[in-house]
Amino acid sequence: GYFERLGIEAIATGAVILHRRDGANWVRADQLSGDRLRPAGDHILRVFAAGDFLAGLADERGLLGERFVLTQHAVLEQRVVYRNRDWEVAGIELALQDGLGFTATLDPPTAGMLAALDGERTLGEVAGELARLEGASRATVEHAALTIVSQMFTAGVLERV
Repeated sequence: GYFERLGIEAIATGAVILHRRDGANWVRADQLSGDRLRPAGDHILRVFAAGDFLAGLADERGLLGERFVLTQHAVLEQRVVYRNRDWEVAGIELALQDGLGFTATLDPPTAGMLAALDGERTLGEVAGELARLEGASRATVEHAALTIVSQMFTAGVLERV
């Protein structure tokens, strides 16, 4: 009744997180599902580190020389269905089990590429190997890998080694 008297129709939660840093500032906004939120301090620190690193790059291609690994809090769930007398992948979801609980729907090649980021090889090396295995142009694979890795890195799913 109190909220109705004030004209409030809905209640939402949100957060503004500020980070003091040297250099140009950057802003990030995410839609979050309240049912997946966990203690987020470590996750937010990963997001800050990624944002600061990316802000210092001349362009996204600088990521090709970096080594990445999935955070220990990443979990891949795959749903397989039986169709036409065979098992078929019906869905792949990557989820963070900590922090802000980000999720992403993946296709099999993207899931494989993320798994190949073992912290020992650079993104450029992984992209080159994938291009060779798929018979695709290196430039095409690098472009796709840069888009995916940039998104996963800024979301705190990937970490630089």
